[in-house]
Amino acid sequence: RKLDDDEALIKAYINLVKGDSFGLQVLGLAEKLNADHAETYAKLTKKPIEEVINKIEELMRMGIMEENKTKIIKFRERKSKPKKETRTHHKYYGLSRLGELVVRELKKRKIIT
Repeated sequence: RKLDDDEALIKAYINLVKGDSFGLQVLGLAEKLNADHAETYAKLTKKPIEEVINKIEELMRMGIMEENKTKIIKFRERKSKPKKETRTHHKYYGLSRLGELVVRELKKRKIIT
């Protein structure tokens, strides 16, 4: 069964995150940055890093975000640094496939920009 066909599942996730403005902000950044570490999310949201890490972990438990396990991230996957490759010294986080579908639907509904 494809996730694209399961509208009810995506709608359920949208209802979970719809009222959480900080969660929506993190999801929007995750979509733009592709893979980045928590400190970057903290700088861009102007929130303490502990709060950002807690929100990312919450979104990971929901299956919307995931930790990027690779040792080197290519430029096309990480847009915040102008280098061809970036070695990973921190934990990098990005959207899971389900997260991509949820963010796409949130954009369609104009809940996030």
